[in-house]
Amino acid sequence: MAPFLLWQVLASGLLTGLLYALLAAGFALLFGIVRTFNLAHGELLILSGYLALGLRDVGGLPLMAAVPLVAAAAAGLALLLHQGVARLQEPRELGSLVFTFGASLALQGLMLLIWQGNYRLLLAEALEAGVAIGPVTLSAKGLLAAMGSLLLIGGLAWFLGRTLEGKALRAVSLNREGASLMGIHLPRAERLAFAIGGGLAGVAGLLYALIHALYPAAGLEPTLIALTLTILAGVGRLGGLLAGGLLLGVLEAAVVLLAGGAWRELAIALFLLLVLRLSGTGLLGRRRE
Repeated sequence: MAPFLLWQVLASGLLTGLLYALLAAGFALLFGIVRTFNLAHGELLILSGYLALGLRDVGGLPLMAAVPLVAAAAAGLALLLHQGVARLQEPRELGSLVFTFGASLALQGLMLLIWQGNYRLLLAEALEAGVAIGPVTLSAKGLLAAMGSLLLIGGLAWFLGRTLEGKALRAVSLNREGASLMGIHLPRAERLAFAIGGGLAGVAGLLYALIHALYPAAGLEPTLIALTLTILAGVGRLGGLLAGGLLLGVLEAAVVLLAGGAWRELAIALFLLLVLRLSGTGLLGRRRE
């Protein structure tokens, strides 16, 4: 492979990887706090992309103005999911998998009813141009999605590390019983985790729709990516999520260049299988729970 192609693959993969890390951030946060895999995560992302599309086409709002509205709507839907999960009987982990899977099917049906099965694109013509940086050329929409993802991941890291509420969430993710004994209200922590996870999914869905086409069944791929990175990184490791996202993005870019875009989904699935074969340590070498 020519050196400039290597640089192109690396740069494109890193941009995509930042978005992938954001896709997994809300999913991993819920898993750390509530101890469940939210199988409706991808549908929430895709629905957020559709909402941004509707706000642009029907309401005439620019994409930047739609960001807080989409985030608030996704957070509200996530809190509705929490109401269902909180009422499940033990073992709640298993029941939540069934519940969120049912929610994902319901959201797919809703999107199919409203927007039909046609592919939709959330693209501004100004973002179609390429941006030359040294020996590589990157798409403007990819750069926008990567910068937005990096900003949100940094904001989440600051919240978890610097605020009282964030430290409480970290404590719950490490030891629920110990956090409860220290006075942390677990139901409130779970509600906060669902709200933050939903808001992150909302913005991630908008950024994801800048690059990928929207259709009702498109949520499976983001859910698979989020699941892969969460397992790879371990509980409560934003650094692991970021490193895993970058690794997956570079791997995907190399597969697309060498074998074509048709092999992209297979590469992600094989990457998940490889992750499942890892030992009990996360990507950064710390012991996973």
